[in-house]
Amino acid sequence: METPRYYDFMNPVLVALREGGGTLTNEEIVDAVANLMHLPDDVMNRQQQGHNMGEVEYRIAWAKSYLEKAGYLTQSTQGVWALTSDGKAAHAVDVRAIVTDVRKDYVTRRKEKEPPQTVLGDTVEGASAVIAEVEEELGWKQQVLNALLAMPPDAFERLSQRCKRYAGTVSSGTIRDFCGAMIGRADKGLIISTGTFSRDARTEAVRDGASAIDLRQYVPCHIPLRLR
Repeated sequence: METPRYYDFMNPVLVALREGGGTLTNEEIVDAVANLMHLPDDVMNRQQQGHNMGEVEYRIAWAKSYLEKAGYLTQSTQGVWALTSDGKAAHAVDVRAIVTDVRKDYVTRRKEKEPPQTVLGDTVEGASAVIAEVEEELGWKQQVLNALLAMPPDAFERLSQRCKRYAGTVSSGTIRDFCGAMIGRADKGLIISTGTFSRDARTEAVRDGASAIDLRQYVPCHIPLRLR
């Protein structure tokens, strides 16, 4: 499956925000859109050339930039996006019209000699700031991951208390096994991994009737938490 183009993400971003109560972080938007579009793991794991983020995150960042320009989104605080009144009212947007209008606006500004900002040959004012923000959010995670993968085995084992180092994707089977180990021992579980979580794993973690499990990336431990 090819990675969807940035404009393919526009309506899913709006749906994700609507279903999320109107406000979501960058990371929450990516997770929600991936689930809505049923994106497979191989697509989610593709890296964007020249940027410290995946192709999906990169293209969703562009989609958000266009939607912001069109008046459907706004940033309430750094890294947090919210629907505007137009965004809340829109059942679906005309993607082609948004792309056309935003690019016409850019051409008009260029003719007026207003200096634009450019990212990899595609130009929309303010988009580079969106990309930089997402990269900053992901950058610290990559640094932690690199440090953990470079640890000697004994140091890693002491840190995690149980040496579970993932270089790939955590499957739904791991989540089910962990859930079974929690029975009678904890009310809620936390799985933190240096790897990524598959879509089925994320679904399994919130399955009805099962113990609640929170999934976090890049810090490697599998420890049930007692919240009583």
